Amino acid sequence: MRAWGDKALDGVNIKTARHGGVSRTRQLRDLCNTLGIAVYIQDVWGTAISASAIAHLAASTPPELFLGIWDPMGWNESDVATGGPEMRDGRYFASDRPGLGVEPMMEILGQPIAIYE
Repeated sequence: MRAWGDKALDGVNIKTARHGGVSRTRQLRDLCNTLGIAVYIQDVWGTAISASAIAHLAASTPPELFLGIWDPMGWNESDVATGGPEMRDGRYFASDRPGLGVEPMMEILGQPIAIYE
């Protein structure tokens, strides 16, 4: 807020894992949108699951306040979910399936530690 008040920034890089996950990142992105601050959305690393969160946050950001994303999926030799975002014709597309649009690969992830209902 001080940097914004001092007119000392042009944009903000928001990393989902460093800011408490998707909901907290969305709150920060929304605050930046309200203040007219452009955002770059990424994570520190990730799989199809975190990439899907990034894609959905990016897709719901006004274009004039969107600087870009970093796609972690290209750096992984394998993944833990299917249905992540796709790159087509130089554009990044989030899934239109419910939630993040991914299907966890339980044979790789193993049994859940806890289930909350």
